[in-house]
Amino acid sequence: LALAPDAAYAASNLCYLLLVGGELNAAESACRRALAADPTSTTARNNLGLVYAAAGRMADAEAAFLESGGPAAASFNLGLVSLATGDLARADSRFAEALRLDPGDREAADRSGELVV
Repeated sequence: LALAPDAAYAASNLCYLLLVGGELNAAESACRRALAADPTSTTARNNLGLVYAAAGRMADAEAAFLESGGPAAASFNLGLVSLATGDLARADSRFAEALRLDPGDREAADRSGELVV
């Protein structure tokens, strides 16, 4: 960011690093900076969804996931969030929904098939 302050990819990467480090407010700011630089960045929008999910803001997370990839991708990402939080039944439901919305989604099929609820 020091070399290219308007680089959306750099701000998006910083967002993810801050998220992993548990610095949710700073992560959200970095994601917003990335989106200000490139409003079409699906990676930044997806990372923002992850930040919202980590903060327990599930409605905001779903909205960000919808914007980053559509209904099937949003269901899949929410399935990953549910899986990460240990809610296997919800994860399986989300993966099944993603597969219903996009029957060709191999990742959703694989995830749904591997969960035993």
